[in-house]
Amino acid sequence: MKNIVVVVSICIILLNSCSSKKPTATIKPRELRQISHQQLYDSIRLNYGNYSNVSIRFSAQLVNPKPIQIKGTIRVKKDSIIWVSITPALNIEAVRCVLTPDSVRYINRIDKTYYEGGYDIIQKITAVPMNYSALQSVLLNEMIYYPFELNIDTLQVFQTYQIAKRKNELVAQNYSFRERRAIAGRRADTTAIFQSMNFMIDCFRVSEFAIVDDAKNLKVQTKYSFFTLIDSIAFPKILTFEVKSHKKRMEFILNYEKVEFNIEQTYPFGVNAKYKQIK
Repeated sequence: MKNIVVVVSICIILLNSCSSKKPTATIKPRELRQISHQQLYDSIRLNYGNYSNVSIRFSAQLVNPKPIQIKGTIRVKKDSIIWVSITPALNIEAVRCVLTPDSVRYINRIDKTYYEGGYDIIQKITAVPMNYSALQSVLLNEMIYYPFELNIDTLQVFQTYQIAKRKNELVAQNYSFRERRAIAGRRADTTAIFQSMNFMIDCFRVSEFAIVDDAKNLKVQTKYSFFTLIDSIAFPKILTFEVKSHKKRMEFILNYEKVEFNIEQTYPFGVNAKYKQIK
């Protein structure tokens, strides 16, 4: 009981420090096993933190299938733009990418090419049908809902999930393990989509999410680890994104080396007239 009280005390401190808006209900120790969807949803969203933009300096390893080491900077203006600069060596920029809710643009300075188009290029690279909202959620450690549809009522979707407590985490999933086994036994049913999200009860942040789309033969697993307080926001130091499909197997490990919230930043993007556009 003493340990649970300590855990909940930490939760309350984080809840009070991240936003001026408070959840509709306070979560007590005895309620953790019977937490309502509304309570959990409010607590997680509250602990996203109150910021409009973020700057991330990172190093990363991409295994696709051979390992590639990269580093760079990510700037995000929430719900508006994701700006990425990749500098693989000698601090010389190789790739710059700008993503908005309706477009993807990038410059490859090595090949002297550029791309302007839609999110089909992201699916081609990752094998996952991503959109802006999904990418932002992955980068900023927020809840994610598959398939990635626009203008969905996320609370309504979340309320269909089943919630269970496991050790120091709460798990929300759209099917129980028994239901998953039953569906798997009906081999003719290949339309099922399984999703689960794990939340740490000491800070109500997403620690893992998994997606299994049988129709697309697609498995996605993302894990967050080594959380630290930055401006009263619990934020991960490591993000691991893994994709398995019949066409692709990819792992992306992102190390957040420096994270800053609500600082002045720009999102420059310009194409050299000599560069060739690719389709």
